[in-house]
Parts: sequence; structure tokens; C-alpha cells
Amino acid sequence: MTMLCALLPLPVLPLRRDYIDIEGGENAKRAVEARALLGSVDCHFVIMLCFMSDILGKTQSLSLFLQSATIDFSVADLIHAVCADLTELRSNDDKFNALYTEAVNLCEASGIEINFSDQTALPPARKRKIPAKFAESFVSETVGDRPDTKSKEGFQKNVCFPVLDSLLT
Repeated sequence: MTMLCALLPLPVLPLRRDYIDIEGGENAKRAVEARALLGSVDCHFVIMLCFMSDILGKTQSLSLFLQSATIDFSVADLIHAVCADLTELRSNDDKFNALYTEAVNLCEASGIEINFSDQTALPPARKRKIPAKFAESFVSETVGDRPDTKSKEGFQKNVCFPVLDSLLT
């Protein structure tokens, strides 16, 4: 379990207790702020937190080593080790499933509702066509087209893989 994810239930549980206390109290502004903060901590936030904590935990030592004033040839071994870890996370579904299970356990321990949707039951979305006037253009991103990140497979395909691919290239 990563360090950041191991500490998550500590701040989340007091936040929930404070929210309950504030909601019944007289300070309306603090209650609104607490409600907004509590609303943003959901299962999707937790899985993103676990994923990024794992990635940043693996790359932090390399980052610090590369920023040092003196660098020797041992950095090559560290680079290869970090790349091997990231490649394994990219290619091994068991590693992703372990991260997902860690996030689910963290949600259960913190009292956060787990609502990952099962996108396998939905029919595939129709393929979007680019308008004819843009046929000769390069469109890097369209407005309103949001990839699925609410399911386990969608999160892996549309968040994890692109992040890992950008780190490995």
C-alpha cells in the first residue's frame, strides 16, 4: 500500500465528523464549504489518488536523484528500474487490479460510497464524425467529448494508460 493512500482515511474520517458537526451548527458559510469539499471526495477521487500516489512514489527518488548537484552513472540503473516498474504497471493487469482493490478498500474504510459504473452493460457509443470543413485539418481535441473514466476499464484505458505512456516515452 502506498504511503499517501495509507494516510487517506485519517483526514477523510475527521472531515466527515466535522461536516456533521458543522451542518448542525450556526456557521452557514463553513457548512457550505464543508459540503463542497466533502462532495469532491468520491470513489473516483480516491482511485485517482491511489494511482497518482503509486506513480509519484515510484518516480520521486529518480526525480530527486536527477536534481542533485552531482550525478554519477548509478542513475542509469535507477532509470531502468523505474522504467521497468512503470512498464510492469502498464502491461500487468494484476498490478492495476491491486491498485483498484486498494482504492475500494480505502473507500470502504472511509465510508465513501463506491459507485464505479459497469460500462460493459451499455451499448457502445456511436462514432463521432468530424465535420467536412475540418476534413483536411488536424483536430487534437474536441469540445464536449469526454472519455469514460467512471468504470474500472475506462479509468485504466483513458487515464492510467495515457499517463504511463507519457512517462515511458
